[in-house]
Amino acid sequence: MTTPLPPPPPAGWWLASDGRWYPPELHPTVLGSGAGAGAGTAAPGRELKVWPAVTLLTSGVVLALVGLVLFGVSGFRSITGLRAHDTPALIAVDCRASDYYVYERTGSDFRGPGFSFSRSHPPTLQPGDVVVTAPDGTKLATWAGDGSETIQTGSSIYADAVGFHVSKPAVYEVEVTTPTPTSVVVAPSLGSVFLHAARFLILFGIGAVITVAGAVLLIVMLVRRSHLRRTAAGW
Repeated sequence: MTTPLPPPPPAGWWLASDGRWYPPELHPTVLGSGAGAGAGTAAPGRELKVWPAVTLLTSGVVLALVGLVLFGVSGFRSITGLRAHDTPALIAVDCRASDYYVYERTGSDFRGPGFSFSRSHPPTLQPGDVVVTAPDGTKLATWAGDGSETIQTGSSIYADAVGFHVSKPAVYEVEVTTPTPTSVVVAPSLGSVFLHAARFLILFGIGAVITVAGAVLLIVMLVRRSHLRRTAAGW
């Protein structure tokens, strides 16, 4: 007993390398010319659209760059444009909720073509030399700094001398009296500057994750599209 042969395919149908017959509108030459849009996606030679992966990748890169720039700008603005005050001084400081230091001038840094020179000494300010008053008249507690945090304005070097904590954003009065005249700067602690700017690192992290996901998706789609092209090439 002989097995009946399958009926011949309709006119114009073509045999792909997977052993199956496909209609003329799914022929690679037709798809390549832009015809056949909307036909089945499983057929060999069908072009996969990679623009979603490219869009995801681009969005991630942009988001990461924005987060990184905002992080840098936020930190830079907190420690630049600081004003030095000669003591005794009464300074009005617009504070946010953070740790602050009265930085005392402890040295100088001179640089020129091919040379540099610096000198410094430990801070001499004591907690009793600084009185911080809140808008309601409350006196804030102060503590002695260890001189490990330094900032520089021009050629002058300032080290953390006396610290205080602000729990409520407002304008505070900082009164500094010293036995001998010196120069001071009131600014957030470097640690609090970093923490304040670190929120933008979250944005950077999200952008980085999206970037990786977009890159992986793009690679997968390019590999699949290449495979489909090779399959369709065997007709």
